[in-house]
Amino acid sequence: MKNLRVGSLLTMAIIILFLPKSCDGEAQIPVPEAIPTATEAIQTPTLTATEEPKGNYGNGGILLDCPPPKEGYELAGFTYVLDFAVQQMSGVDTPSAGGYVFVRTKTTVKESEVEHDEIVSCVYNPITPPKTYGISLECPKPKTGYYLVGFTYVVNNQVEDYWGKDTPAAGGYVFVRSNTKVEDHATKYDEIVACIYDPIKPPQTLGISLECPAPKQGFYLAGFSYMVDYEIQSYWGKDEASEKGYVFVNTETNVVDGVAHDEVVLCVYEPIESLGTPQEPQPVIDPQEDWFDYWESKEPRQGPAYTDITSAQVTQVNSDLVFTMELAKAVPYPDIPGAFELEYFFALCPIPNLEEWPWHSPAFDGLECQPNAFPILMYADGIWRLGVDYAENGAMKTIDLPEDNLLIEDNKITFKVPSEALGNPSSFKWLAGTYADGAADIAPDEGAVVFFTGLE
Repeated sequence: MKNLRVGSLLTMAIIILFLPKSCDGEAQIPVPEAIPTATEAIQTPTLTATEEPKGNYGNGGILLDCPPPKEGYELAGFTYVLDFAVQQMSGVDTPSAGGYVFVRTKTTVKESEVEHDEIVSCVYNPITPPKTYGISLECPKPKTGYYLVGFTYVVNNQVEDYWGKDTPAAGGYVFVRSNTKVEDHATKYDEIVACIYDPIKPPQTLGISLECPAPKQGFYLAGFSYMVDYEIQSYWGKDEASEKGYVFVNTETNVVDGVAHDEVVLCVYEPIESLGTPQEPQPVIDPQEDWFDYWESKEPRQGPAYTDITSAQVTQVNSDLVFTMELAKAVPYPDIPGAFELEYFFALCPIPNLEEWPWHSPAFDGLECQPNAFPILMYADGIWRLGVDYAENGAMKTIDLPEDNLLIEDNKITFKVPSEALGNPSSFKWLAGTYADGAADIAPDEGAVVFFTGLE
């Protein structure tokens, strides 16, 4: 049933794990030992009242003991929440790659009033995590007031590993990370990690439903907002759709104590093709001593160690794009031996409103588009400069950047480029490169990395 789950993941179909308020419940959110066949129904774990065994108990009577781990796993963390405040915590509160979470809940009712709400969360990590093509399977720590309830790892539209829920409850949110490699104009592999978070205390409404409808085919839920009298009560993700996305709006007027209140639920959907890694981009790791001739079909050629890329990364701080590169040896800045030309650059494409770069190098073939913007640190004729190279009327032009935008720490180079200098692109492909006297190194060696800025 892996294909059914990835369809549910990518379309974010609403599958809710019911936690009844009238009884106690516990459920292990599992990595199933067997995947059901296409004719079998997907069963959501059902929480039932059970007689708890002897052990340690919380203030409201919940059993605090964690179940024994499944074979191949070990207990890595424990959290006890009483009335939505953490009372005890040890170890981690989020599983590592391929781990899972056991959740137990208990609601104590006295004279028709809720006296205590309790949650016990036990985190288990695998002794041997699953293998990937390079994507990180770690889920970020939950925002304050939320906890992790589900994880899914997909490779080429096939679910490889999962536990728990694949869509958030009302007021919850989703974290998505992706990694795509293109080779010979075709996708070699495509990885997606989705982490699902639910609120510890779901928002209370005046009567409106907070559920978002299942997305249309080819779309995923990208944002949620709940407002009362035009004041935001709860939200996550995007609050506006892109040109290719769409929104669902549900409005109700409900009367409480003789006063009318307007409630609005807004659900934002974006096309699956727009999934990227804007929240936590991962660095590209590059093999050492893999220089080649920049102009001659990438034939091997020796270069200096301070041009040998070990890793490269693009991140974003507000509207600034941050380009980082690490080398095998310290960068000779500001004093450099010899008089040859030296470059540390990132090649970007396609950048709107900029001409195509008129000079071709086999170094850029993996981008699948001719780069037309180059954030660059360059040494030539005894002078260092930082800027963005681009083409205008067939000639190279440069937007100079101040020295304050450059940071060199031993073998690490970081330079900051305002997004306005690139026309505020919403996304682009990139690769990092170095050049010294005809010898070059790029990262990644094949394909390119897609970066989504979230700018419109």
